[in-house]
Amino acid sequence: MRYVRLAAFVTAVAIASLPSAAFQRSAKPPQDRKPQSDIAAKSAFGTIPASSPELKKSLDSHDLAGAKKLIGKDGAFHGMVSKVFAPKSNALIILNFDPEFKKALVAVVKAEDFAKFPKLDALKDKHVLVRGRFIDYNGTPELALTNANQVKLVK
Repeated sequence: MRYVRLAAFVTAVAIASLPSAAFQRSAKPPQDRKPQSDIAAKSAFGTIPASSPELKKSLDSHDLAGAKKLIGKDGAFHGMVSKVFAPKSNALIILNFDPEFKKALVAVVKAEDFAKFPKLDALKDKHVLVRGRFIDYNGTPELALTNANQVKLVK
């Protein structure tokens, strides 16, 4: 009986240590992903007037509790983009709306959608309205962006 348990354990450890063939095929090496600025659309972001009723109905970027109620639903929030964060992997871009990112909502663009947006770096220090589906990321609400029409500069 002890031998069977030991053999099962050794087999499980050996299998777990093997690289997954499915992972190797689907994972795109980071060096193959271009930065968003290299493949950005040549268009510009749309604008919305500061007096717009849509802007007034949207959440403030610091309203985390209000956004939590909208997880799984479409909605909007507005605020000043304090940082445009792109990890070295170029797998996504995160628009932070507070220097301490945990204090405000974020909007995320995945690599497969980079070419649909003008240069996202241009949004730093701009007041913007973002619309989309609120998703849950490790218990925190965030907005997933898939096209440039979801981002408007507030004028």
